[in-house]
Formats: sequence, C-alpha cells, structure tokens
Amino acid sequence: MSKMKLFCIPHAGGSATVYNRWQKVISTDVELIPVELAGRGSRMNEDFYANFQDAVHDLYTFIETQIDHQSYAILGHSIGSLLAFEITQQLQSNRKALPKFIVLSGRRPPDIPIEGGFSNLLGMNDEDFLRHLSRTDGIPIGLEKSRIISEFLPIIKADLNLVQYYVFNQRLPRLDVPFLVLYGKEDVLATSDVVCGWEKFTSKSCERYAFSGKHFFLHHHSKDIALLLMEKFKTE
Repeated sequence: MSKMKLFCIPHAGGSATVYNRWQKVISTDVELIPVELAGRGSRMNEDFYANFQDAVHDLYTFIETQIDHQSYAILGHSIGSLLAFEITQQLQSNRKALPKFIVLSGRRPPDIPIEGGFSNLLGMNDEDFLRHLSRTDGIPIGLEKSRIISEFLPIIKADLNLVQYYVFNQRLPRLDVPFLVLYGKEDVLATSDVVCGWEKFTSKSCERYAFSGKHFFLHHHSKDIALLLMEKFKTE
C-alpha cells in the first residue's frame, strides 16, 4: 500500500527544514515532504521569486509531479497557507487529483489583506524592521538575536514583498477540498474572528482548531497537530 503524502510549505522567512522535526511524531503511514521555496535551504543558490505567481507555479509543478494515486494533503503556515490555497486552485483548475484536505495555519483568508500592507515595514532599516517583527510575533523567539539573522533578513523581505503584491482573484470557484484551519489563540496576525472567513472558499467542510500560543504556535504543538492530521487522513 502506498504511503499517504503530506506536503509542508513554510512561513515567510522560513525554510522547509522547520518541518524536519515532525518526522519524529508523524505516522509511518505518511510520507512527510517539506516543500522548499527558492532562495533558502537546499535551494539557497537560486534567485528569489519575482512575484507571487512565480512561487505558486514553481511549487505547483513540484507537487503535481509528486502525486499519483496516493492520498495526499497540503499544509502551509502563514504565507505557506496562501501558497497552499493558490496551488490547490491550480490543481482544481487543471483537473488534477485534489488533496484529501488542506491545512491553513496562521493565516487570514485571501480576501482580507494585512492592514496597511507591508510597504512601510519593507522601507524600515534592519533594526526597526526586526523590532517590528518581534513585537508582532512575526519571527520565531530569539531569532532577532541570532547569528543567522543576516541570512534571515533577505529571505523574509523577499517573501513579504511577494505577499505585498498578491492579488486575490474573486472570480475563482470554491475549492472542492475540506479545509483545516489552525490558529494561535494569541496570534495578532490571524485572530479567531478573522480566520473563520476561510469557510467562504470551500464547498466542503471547514474545521477550525485553536492552539495556545502566538503566530508560531505550530512548532510548539507538532505532536498534537500530527495526531489531528493522521485522524483526518483516516476519515476524509
């Protein structure tokens, strides 16, 4: 029997390697496939994407070549959720096999942009930029003091620039895929009253799950989330 596949897309400024720790808690029936974006991790030598659609096309191509007759799901956190949503739109438009479900974590719906956008943020000097991200829990705790911050800054700025120019297509049909929406109870970027709006974009179920923590709650609840996903693979 073929393994089920779980494609995992990272947050802005992040690498797919953040999901490596999930290997310890994920079921042996599931193949965890971290999806790396250009310009970081194993793809460090590649140029950043010119625009959001380039990122969607690149990751869509990777995922589309990996799916066959196996059950699979796509998980994204923060910007990764937006990418997961748009990739699934392309899969549906192109009549490809759809995921059993998609996991939309730590992200508001595509029709509700971040208030004020990122123009002012991207125009800040590095010190003010990091201070703002730290204040809004936009970077993992302690990273602003880390030696690798010089590597992190160009990546997150490139990612935020992608989101800055993202345009949601209101004419797209609902996705025929169940949604699992995850959010942190203290996350100021994706609050409970906002994430409920994801239900407008699926013709299937839209289940919401709250976890203690701020924007990066996902990495503090990997075991609980893995168990939830394993259950969904069995039931969906």
